[in-house]
Amino acid sequence: MVVPCAIEPGRPLPLGATRVPNGFNLSIFSQHATAVQLLLYDDPAAAEPARSVWLDPETNRSFHFWHAWVPGMKPGAAYAWRVDSPFALAGADAADMGEKCPPLLDPCARGVAAAAAPRVQPSGEPAFDYRAVAIDTAGYDWEGVEAPRIAMRDLLLYETHVRGFTRHASSGVRAPGTFAGAVEKLPYIKSLGVNAVAFLPIFAFDDRTPRGRNPLTGETLRDYWGFSTIGYFAPHGGYCATRSPERVFDEFRDMVKAFHAEGIEIFLHINFGDAAARRPCASANHFRGLDPVAYCRTGQDGRERLNLRHPIVRKFVLDCLEYWAGEARVDGFLIDEPSLSARDSSGESILQWLIECSETLRHAKIVAVAGEAPSSLAPIAGRSSRCAILNAAFRDDARRFVKGDGGMLATAAARLAGSADQFEPFANSPLAGVNCVASHAGFTLHDLVTYSTKRNEANGEENRDGPDDNLSWNGGAEGEAEDFRILEIRTRQIKNFAAMLFLSQGAPLMLGGDEFRRTQRGNNNAWLQDNEISWIDWRLAQKNEEIVRFFREMIVLRKSHSALRRDRFFTGVRNERGLPDVQWHGCLPGQPGWHDPHGRALAFTLAGFGGEPDLHIIFNMHYEPARFTLPIVEDRQWLRKLDTACRPPHDIVAAGQERPHIGDHYHAKARSVVALIGK
Repeated sequence: MVVPCAIEPGRPLPLGATRVPNGFNLSIFSQHATAVQLLLYDDPAAAEPARSVWLDPETNRSFHFWHAWVPGMKPGAAYAWRVDSPFALAGADAADMGEKCPPLLDPCARGVAAAAAPRVQPSGEPAFDYRAVAIDTAGYDWEGVEAPRIAMRDLLLYETHVRGFTRHASSGVRAPGTFAGAVEKLPYIKSLGVNAVAFLPIFAFDDRTPRGRNPLTGETLRDYWGFSTIGYFAPHGGYCATRSPERVFDEFRDMVKAFHAEGIEIFLHINFGDAAARRPCASANHFRGLDPVAYCRTGQDGRERLNLRHPIVRKFVLDCLEYWAGEARVDGFLIDEPSLSARDSSGESILQWLIECSETLRHAKIVAVAGEAPSSLAPIAGRSSRCAILNAAFRDDARRFVKGDGGMLATAAARLAGSADQFEPFANSPLAGVNCVASHAGFTLHDLVTYSTKRNEANGEENRDGPDDNLSWNGGAEGEAEDFRILEIRTRQIKNFAAMLFLSQGAPLMLGGDEFRRTQRGNNNAWLQDNEISWIDWRLAQKNEEIVRFFREMIVLRKSHSALRRDRFFTGVRNERGLPDVQWHGCLPGQPGWHDPHGRALAFTLAGFGGEPDLHIIFNMHYEPARFTLPIVEDRQWLRKLDTACRPPHDIVAAGQERPHIGDHYHAKARSVVALIGK
């Protein structure tokens, strides 16, 4: 039996549940609501509310905000809203809307918990509803730890999934698959040398509703990546070691604090673009249930999206980003392209203006995630020194060049130099781009050199999902192999990709586990695979320690040479020895062969400034060896730092262990990258 509940008028802002003396203030926005009911649950898992109350439009509504102060409401209390409007599911009146209007999750809920019992969908499959949980976020002790505030030019991003990072039994952590588990792996992250971790969405999402079955194993498939967010202000409860909705936000902040104490920043993937898409769980269709006119719009691609042209949606998105940057001290966000491409009447990016005008977000770094190149988001990166684009052109062209496509020399040089062709005239800095070879969306680096075609049968869509053209090459045999020659080619190609990533201008992003050959068994769209396909197998770190060491030393090399971390495109300015900032070569100095349709050999010299040594880099992506004539620099000799064709530890040597190269030529083996230091 539902018991009536006593409430006070409350106040319209802030939205969501806010702790006030002796209770909580609750507020939602609905411009077209005709009746609003507040539902209170004694237990978040309960199927039915214990108490409910109709909001009086005379005392509990201000403008289009519906609000109430609930005396005696305590942290951990669960609640939901029921809204009737001309757009409600059946246009029900207040008397029977309990049957026809489902309880809605508060879109600004600071905590989210699932009901224990699922509903049965028309398909016969179960769907779970979710409740908002009131959280008191005040009083957290940061213990004097400050954000690292790493400059964009020094950024080294490591992308991973909170659950997949430590869920595998080989992780050896006490709380696998959680924020606390990620903290236990901090010593490893620190030793690798990266200084920022980019997590896939950590926000509340529906991970309980079945999305199909794996035809190979019969396993029920559920959302794993978490991009179908249902609670943008709430961390996902499944990533909390204590499994308590009241603790999950503090557990996230515990992780941020621990990472910051080690000088490592935290970035979050966030997808506002699909926030208005229909969800299997009715309670998570909160934007549509509250006010579809204000919150929702249909994009040019026919997909339902948040209506960023409406002021309340702008407020929602800005409040969300400010909440994570302020209350949780998140350092940066990777934001999907549809969110940033929404324009106002003057053609300006709505979201970028919100971000740039926010005092709370003044230090937040923004990376726009563009699926393809060229991107319409290029102007965004050119307007702010802390905004960049995930450079799809680098990803695609690096794959083509390293696998040996001919005629790529000019394009490869453009990518190595920071992709000015993608960002000018909007930007004058290579920091407008974040480079990657592999990311969560697509093949891992190991799979990129192991599979020429995707293997997505486990997703239950008969291998139709995921991109078909991965620009990959298997080295001579499809799938895992035992032939030593094939394995040697694949190992060298992995090192070649790593070398190109860390020797290029622009901030690098590497996929977690690539440094020890993590595999998804050829699956390039593992969004449903909450299993060993996606989980990082930490045994590979020992098995492939050679690759871990190579990545670690490449990161050291990048950090040691500011010529690899420029904040301006090359201009031809000369150093104190008269050497231009960059010189391009082929097998002969000054002859790069830009228009050679078969060209696969490229070299370039980077001038060191302020007493730093020069660098000479050689890429021979041909299947045959090549002889490169080295440039002569007065009073300098070339020392070999890197040669991916050499066996460890000579593939890359530690600082101070470089040995002089004798002669004025370098014989680069097939499919190899060489780096020489001029001292």
